[in-house]
Amino acid sequence: MAFNQGFYNLFLAVAILLGLHLRTGEVTQAAGTTLVIYGLVSIIAAGFVLILSSRRLWRAALVQIVPAAIALGPFLI
Repeated sequence: MAFNQGFYNLFLAVAILLGLHLRTGEVTQAAGTTLVIYGLVSIIAAGFVLILSSRRLWRAALVQIVPAAIALGPFLI
């Protein structure tokens, strides 16, 4: 299970990093923004799923949710 979760997190990180890279180009900026927002929202949603599935892991979920929500903020302004 942890091996699978590691790859899941890796793929989300790659999507976010690729999105940040694509945002540097004029033509690819919208695609990059979309990838970054998708990756961050996915991380936030997974944190809420963790809270709903196991309330005793709420601290771990906050560690997952809060940084992603902070990073998402500038994209929503």
